[in-house]
Amino acid sequence: MFVTAAFLTIVSLSATAQTQQTAPSAEERATNQTENMAVELNLTPEQKEQIYAINLGVIQKNDAIRANTEMSSELKRQSVVGNNNARRDMIMSVLTPEQKPKYEEMEKGQKLRMKQVNNQIIKPEINE
Repeated sequence: MFVTAAFLTIVSLSATAQTQQTAPSAEERATNQTENMAVELNLTPEQKEQIYAINLGVIQKNDAIRANTEMSSELKRQSVVGNNNARRDMIMSVLTPEQKPKYEEMEKGQKLRMKQVNNQIIKPEINE
């Protein structure tokens, strides 16, 4: 009986630990975004440093907005969209003329992926 109780406790703790995985930090997300951009756009080290700072700043602002319990959902959405538009403008100012079209294509692909994800969340497929 003791062995069974101990086993169940271990299984329970293991399952709890797996469900409590932490989300990536703002720094990790900024690093991932910047690394993806560096590969796709062939960023220079200076551009990479500037774009990391832009990504991190916007991620931190957006995280603070999302955590704000006093803001309405609509105001949060507008604020995040505004921050993301500002991010785009700041990044565009760092890129060369050759990199800008590639970045715009990356953005289009990201918007398409987000739209597909949102459609799946809003309209889940019904298997009959």
